Amino acid sequence: MEVLIPLEITIFVILSSCYIWKKSRTFFVCYIILFLYTIFSQLGYLFYKDYYQLFTEIPYFSKEIFIQYSCYISLSLLAIFTIFIFFYNKNKEIGVSLQIKNKERKSKNLLYISLILLINIVEIYFLVKNFNTLSYGNQATLKSNKIWFYIFAINGITILSLIAKFKMTRNIQTKIVYTIILLITLSTFLITSIKAGQRIEMLGTLTGIAIFFLFYQKEMQKQQSKKRKRHLIFISITIIVIIGFFQAVRSNREEISNINDVPLALTKTETYTRILDPQDVIFQDWFAPSLSLATSIEKNIIIPKTVIESNIRVLIPFIDHKTLGESISRIIAPKSNQGFGYYILTEGYNLMGFLGFIYSAIVFTFGIFLLEKFFSNTENIIFNSYMAGIIGVASLDIIRGGQIIIFFKILYLYFLPAIILFWLLSNKKIYISKLKKTKIS
Repeated sequence: MEVLIPLEITIFVILSSCYIWKKSRTFFVCYIILFLYTIFSQLGYLFYKDYYQLFTEIPYFSKEIFIQYSCYISLSLLAIFTIFIFFYNKNKEIGVSLQIKNKERKSKNLLYISLILLINIVEIYFLVKNFNTLSYGNQATLKSNKIWFYIFAINGITILSLIAKFKMTRNIQTKIVYTIILLITLSTFLITSIKAGQRIEMLGTLTGIAIFFLFYQKEMQKQQSKKRKRHLIFISITIIVIIGFFQAVRSNREEISNINDVPLALTKTETYTRILDPQDVIFQDWFAPSLSLATSIEKNIIIPKTVIESNIRVLIPFIDHKTLGESISRIIAPKSNQGFGYYILTEGYNLMGFLGFIYSAIVFTFGIFLLEKFFSNTENIIFNSYMAGIIGVASLDIIRGGQIIIFFKILYLYFLPAIILFWLLSNKKIYISKLKKTKIS
């Protein structure tokens, strides 16, 4: 009986996502990622019991808990889709949003290029300095250096800004310059990701790029179909390349000790053929986070006071704090230091028990809704696409970071730097305005 549960959930998500795709491609991508972060946990539980326990260090919970977990997931997805129908379908607005004044202002291109180059120089400096000690087993080399780790974490924003600048540039020579800078940024980012075994930032960047072009393509539908096909081809190639890098990172986390090992890691045939193995596909980084929900259900972890206190602490930057994800991880595996992530649907249960699926659905749906309506509702197509892409970059932090406060925290961690970069690269005025009906041009 329980074997049919993932199939039923998958069918529901496929049918509901077809409707969501027509209304919001930004929400569509976030919705699919939310689904992926639970479906593989279910498949691993059902079909790979032995490897499940070896891979996660998590006790194999009972059939009863699995059914309760699946029921909670199903109700959450149903609630999310119901809220989406009423608030996206009717094109509800929020009163205010960012707007763009299209009149060109004094050029800040030199300042923009200088800032991007400075970011690259700082990142290259730290990468070269710490290359021999940086590894998946020694992630503290990267994560303990707050400047380096933050620059690395927001590489998706830098890359998206360069793509936006490329789209806005008409001069061929200038396009070449930005292409070179983009390649340097990508190379530094990917080498750091591979050496440190970090794939979440890569997936966030891929999601941002995909949403950028999906959003842009939708707004340009009335133009030549040839351009739309180019965007879809670009997205497809990008996905294939990034999947390859995902496999390279995962397969070689412990094998890269110096710079000469990187090309070897990327050219191993078995690195990429493993993606054809169902077990290998299931036990990726998306497997563990939703098990925080299963554990919470099994151990009846309902801690509203801790949830509220943690959200307050997490909002404040650069202070020591214990996230809900860390607390649940230690309950899952008390003798381990391993983190398992914290699925966004888990907080509702920790706050309210089983009825928390209502809270989780409201937080997720309205969170994405407000971000999209506020940041990507201007008359400027490229800005809208760019900010939708930033939502994509932040989506992994939202879905696997889990706490409601992340919707506020990403405002200064991701959206503020993104707006500053666009202000510099576009030479346009960005301001908050009362919303009026806009005609995309």
